[in-house]
Amino acid sequence: MIVIMKRSIKRLPKRTQEELAVLQELILQYLVNVRMIILYGSYARGEYVIWDETYDERGGLTYYQSDLDILVICDTGDAIKAENHANAFVVPRYDKRMEGRRHPAPPQIIVESTTTFNRAIRRKHYFFYEALRDGILLYDDGTFQIGKPEKLPYREIKQYAEEEYAGCFDMAEGLLRHGKLAQVEKEYKLGSFLSIVALALNPINWKCWARWLKAVHEVSRMYFQLILPKIEKRLINYVGRISKLGTTDYSLSVKNNTNICWHERKHCAR
Repeated sequence: MIVIMKRSIKRLPKRTQEELAVLQELILQYLVNVRMIILYGSYARGEYVIWDETYDERGGLTYYQSDLDILVICDTGDAIKAENHANAFVVPRYDKRMEGRRHPAPPQIIVESTTTFNRAIRRKHYFFYEALRDGILLYDDGTFQIGKPEKLPYREIKQYAEEEYAGCFDMAEGLLRHGKLAQVEKEYKLGSFLSIVALALNPINWKCWARWLKAVHEVSRMYFQLILPKIEKRLINYVGRISKLGTTDYSLSVKNNTNICWHERKHCAR
């Protein structure tokens, strides 16, 4: 199945088009061997929120705005270094250029190598495949050919599942331990929050873990003030029951799970 990407951003607000033009200019200026720049996420899907303010029952003000999610595909052997470079040079200069504007959209830049991207597309990894399917191609230097999804043999599926388990399970357990410690110290909001993220990161639920990370990032500023107080007691009781599960209980459940949720180790560490 060949995915034909959208290329036009004319349906987006003029202010967003201007913000994307600045981002593209800076990315091409400060990153080398850029092959493609893709806008994905809420702006690409047309589900964005430019700015929203809400007052809770205590009169506290919370706000929410969608990020400009940018995937940069580079011909590089060190995508992590390139991504760090983008965050160190592109994002601050974008912020500087946006000074004086009302609520400019904050950018979130991910950099991937051409090899990693095509390897992920080959096995139809959901994050990259959805970025390809729903995204808008902002820039293409014409030298990179996107691969095609393939039907994988069971042995390869099993290998990727085991890699995902090894990469994410320890981190999920660590978050769960911190969540339990926070509850012991009566930091209930933090404890519940960490435990929920731990459950999302657990390989049992690995099809949704990247979406959870994105959701955590987008709502963290309003979560504690608006949502959590309303369901705090229920969450504490739920996490209390979950905390009684040992690592063996999780491991036995995971052994037969062969769903793919492959990604480079750096994405697991975000």
